[in-house]
Amino acid sequence: MIHIILVNYNGWEDTVECIRSLKKSTYTDYEILVVDNGSTDDSAARLRELAGDRVVLLEAGDNLGFSGGNNVGIRYAQAHGAEYILLLNNDTLVTPDTLERLLEAAKRHDDGAVITAKILYAFQPEVIWYAGGRFDGRTGRTEHRGIHEVDAGQYDKEQEMSFVSGCCMLIPAEVLRKVGPMEEDYFLYCEDLDYCCRIAEAGYSMVYAPAAVVYHKVSASTGQASDTVTYYTVRNKRRILERYIAPGNRWMARCYFWLETGKRVLTREYRRSVVKRAIKDYNNGHMGRMM
Repeated sequence: MIHIILVNYNGWEDTVECIRSLKKSTYTDYEILVVDNGSTDDSAARLRELAGDRVVLLEAGDNLGFSGGNNVGIRYAQAHGAEYILLLNNDTLVTPDTLERLLEAAKRHDDGAVITAKILYAFQPEVIWYAGGRFDGRTGRTEHRGIHEVDAGQYDKEQEMSFVSGCCMLIPAEVLRKVGPMEEDYFLYCEDLDYCCRIAEAGYSMVYAPAAVVYHKVSASTGQASDTVTYYTVRNKRRILERYIAPGNRWMARCYFWLETGKRVLTREYRRSVVKRAIKDYNNGHMGRMM
């Protein structure tokens, strides 16, 4: 059985749409675990109406962040004998064969590989958001392969990757037992990269399976990042660099980090005051939720 975890925070409409798409799946041995992360709107009440018929509502009671919310679902799934756990963003839509294709890929890679899908923009379904990913262990940079490209089948080869997006991540139970839950100190952003680094350190592979397709309701336009995005991205990326970059490469990774961050401040994508706060909090050891 696949236990599918959807973390909801004030977004019940997206969550309901995602559930509806999942219920059209050709693969039927699944259970959907909706974790309401302390929503302040009427999400919990709306989602309670869906409980039953393969949908379980787990109310966290507080906003635990992406990683904390997923861990609520992970603990439930492990306690109920999950064979696979699928982390799936609640603002996604799946095709009827997505679950089937993910599971087929997992069985082809029976070494416990973590599987991800081809992810397209929901509002521009011909455009790629993610077609596999890479984490550069020298510079600390990550990339979404093919982002903003029109999908013409150029990334339709199944292959191993060094970064899989937490937007869609099928994890075998044996990997979870060895690697453990997600790191909650990040709260938002970079927790999937941290998890990928831990998966690799544990000796498991990560595989991009393009036959599985997911549509993500993220904007294809770029502009000023919100202060929340800026804060967690900057603070948490510093943590990644110090934790997973080899000491001999750390100077290079720090240079890339400061160049990239500085560029985004100059182009007004990031606000300088928010960057300063993120760095200060990291240096003072303040992780978790922004206070």
